[in-house]
Amino acid sequence: MTTDTELRLKWFDFRGYVPVRDETFEKGPADVFNTDPWQIMLYEVNNTAEPRPATPGYREYEDILMKAFKDIQVGESVENILNDAAKEIDNALKKYE
Repeated sequence: MTTDTELRLKWFDFRGYVPVRDETFEKGPADVFNTDPWQIMLYEVNNTAEPRPATPGYREYEDILMKAFKDIQVGESVENILNDAAKEIDNALKKYE
């Protein structure tokens, strides 16, 4: 039988998502999780992370932001992209008001 931690580690290997539990960091690959970037992530998970907002529009909001971040990564104008994303989010969330 596979433990929850083993499943989380498989998910990390598959998707590369940041683990959200200490035991995943503790039992994961030391050559990965003991590096400075991952130790910063562990600190953030334990000290600053917040659960996703409980709103029906979160998935739409997240999709719009993910597209905006990708556009920024390829060199688009940060100001223009974020302004457009904010307008798109406002429009998408109107149906939940």
